[in-house]
Amino acid sequence: MVSRFVRRFMFQTIHDVALMLDRERVGREASPTGGVIDSQSIKAPEAKTRGYDAGKKIVGRKRHIAVDTDGRLLMVNLTTADISDSAGAQMILDNVRKRWPWPFAGSLYSLDADLSCRRMAEAIGISNGPAWSPDDRIFYFADSRRRLIYAYDFDLATGAIANRRVFADCSHEPFEPDGATIDEEGCLWSAQWNGWRIVRYTPDGGVDRIVEMPVQRPTSCMFGGPNLGTLYVTSARIGLTDEELAAQPQAGGVFALDVGVRGLPAFRFAG
Repeated sequence: MVSRFVRRFMFQTIHDVALMLDRERVGREASPTGGVIDSQSIKAPEAKTRGYDAGKKIVGRKRHIAVDTDGRLLMVNLTTADISDSAGAQMILDNVRKRWPWPFAGSLYSLDADLSCRRMAEAIGISNGPAWSPDDRIFYFADSRRRLIYAYDFDLATGAIANRRVFADCSHEPFEPDGATIDEEGCLWSAQWNGWRIVRYTPDGGVDRIVEMPVQRPTSCMFGGPNLGTLYVTSARIGLTDEELAAQPQAGGVFALDVGVRGLPAFRFAG
């Protein structure tokens, strides 16, 4: 019984997250609307829970199958036969919406110089990689759980962000975008957790260069040194097995790379 419950829970969770990511990629609302494409009453006069379908004159139970507005199957729900088609569909949507928020319950905040705090974005999985373009007009931000890097319009005077769009889509890859930094040419350097690499993206989101690393989990990168000409890369060893650590003894170390381009100076918090 426990095994069956666990399998069902895992299937539903994977199914729900996949649907949410799918809708996110095409710019639709993460939590969908839906419609019933089929409701079928089934005779079950001996069932412990049953109802009477007056339209079909059947005592038993009813299957409700709901899809979202893009035609993707949400789930199948089994109720008593007296539950209407629309009510059965609403039950499905309510249950889906209860489950979906937990992987994406994070937020992006801005702390101003007067120590006031503003929420800038919601429904985030894992926040990572904040960075700004050299002209301070673009703000970059990664949601590692979604495996997406976003770009926003940025207002330096007010700190406001707007017009979110996908800058780099890693959702079909086995790695996740982690920490990031910007170089003097306006290119974004992204550490790729589980990717064994650092990636340099051009301002239009294209991949300009891939720097292979001797460790599986680079975590972040930042330019430093006297002329900001060295790219420093941090890494992690947490969660790796003994065999994996034996194959990458430098995991958890900090690396200094000469990548042929300089970074930008960092600014101190004004508060």
